[in-house]
Amino acid sequence: MTRILAAGTFDHLHKGHKHYLEMASKLGDELYVVVARDSNVIKIKNIEPTHNQEERKKAVENLPYVTEAIIGNKGDLYKIIEELKPDIIAMGYDQAPGKAVLEKELKSRGLTAKIIRFSDDQASQSLNRIYLILADMWPFESAEKRKIKKIIKEISEFTIKDLENKGLVSLYVTGSFLTKSRIISSNVGLIGIVGSQFRVDFEEARMNKILAEKKDTLCQGFNVLFKALSPDRAASELLKDMATLKRLWGQSFDFEKKLKNKAKDLKKRAHSLINLIENEIKQLRKGTFKFQIQDFPKDVIELSTIESDRESDFKYDPSHIKFTQEMQQRKRNIIKEAVRLRDPHATPNEIIEFTDDVDLYLKDVKHRMKDW
Repeated sequence: MTRILAAGTFDHLHKGHKHYLEMASKLGDELYVVVARDSNVIKIKNIEPTHNQEERKKAVENLPYVTEAIIGNKGDLYKIIEELKPDIIAMGYDQAPGKAVLEKELKSRGLTAKIIRFSDDQASQSLNRIYLILADMWPFESAEKRKIKKIIKEISEFTIKDLENKGLVSLYVTGSFLTKSRIISSNVGLIGIVGSQFRVDFEEARMNKILAEKKDTLCQGFNVLFKALSPDRAASELLKDMATLKRLWGQSFDFEKKLKNKAKDLKKRAHSLINLIENEIKQLRKGTFKFQIQDFPKDVIELSTIESDRESDFKYDPSHIKFTQEMQQRKRNIIKEAVRLRDPHATPNEIIEFTDDVDLYLKDVKHRMKDW
């Protein structure tokens, strides 16, 4: 009988994981799956899995095509291959380590297992894979970045073709979708800068209806919202409400540069955020919150971004990308927890419990703000 070995974290077991394991099972007669040990996930990914190793193991072994699920070893990650002696090792198209590295390791141990890495095309056969895999891919791997860029390109080309002759002047994309704090439920905001002949209410409603209908095809599962603004309205509304903005097509109005200039008044923004977060805490504790619950940890991340600009060598960046990387390296627990709770699978109870830590953090920040 041909024994197949597959491995992974499998936190929030989703269709992408199942698709990979089902393909692996078709390579032989028995499929053994190594589920990453909690301590190894933290060491390698620098983030604690939402589900512990036993929960993840149980979810995997319940799949009908899995013969047995095993929790990975401590220390020597390859020792389990010696113990199981598989005929074939099945790897995802973007899964570490590289094939050459694994082949060298197997050879040094006298193992002759064949390594099969699934291609990008094979991994993409499941229509919703891009959408579903986001929950387990923070930060995104380069292959996923390319696919997401392709989605945005196709959506923008569709929108431009439809609206260019109706008064569309420029098209921008905005939202936390552009940042490392994006999650599955992040909206993709399309901002159309339009001329006076553009029928704003009619075209905006029509385009949003079309994008909603095409959510599972053109938009690949993402919520895409279109908003039309005149240049004058855009200059005020974009600077007031939006932290990130990227031009996709058309005339440039230099909004990105103006957005960066917002960072000059960081203390004022910090005060506003503190008031917002304190109000969110009250609503969460009363159970009367009317905002999207993952916005709470996102607001904490933004406040900490400003704090770090004022008190360390880190410079403010509205996208939060460099900041989250830096804070992960510094192992700041408040940020690591806020990033974890941005996951849509985080429960309301977990976020409500987080309010106690945030309360202490706010008191500390307000005390130190006196010296800003």
